[in-house]
Amino acid sequence: MTPAAPDDAKKSFEQAYAELEANVRMLEDGDLPLDQSLAKFKVAVGLLQCCVGHLRDAEQQIQQLIGEGADGKPISQLLDSIPGEVNSGDLRRRPRRNEP
Repeated sequence: MTPAAPDDAKKSFEQAYAELEANVRMLEDGDLPLDQSLAKFKVAVGLLQCCVGHLRDAEQQIQQLIGEGADGKPISQLLDSIPGEVNSGDLRRRPRRNEP
């Protein structure tokens, strides 16, 4: 794969993803000449790599927060079952004083 452009590495996931979507839309429209389509495709590949990098970083952070088992595999826990975390039931809207 083509390495991500240096400017792509500085983009947030959301920025890179939005630009990737815009490039894909332009390519799907099919209105660009071949040379411009190829240039957009190259840009899209770099943006995709940027997004994948952000997702890998996020995955590593989640694995560090959750932990690993003795076998080195990530421990899979539902968020509701992690000790000390806010329970999803605690996030329900409470009725106002005037509500029944």
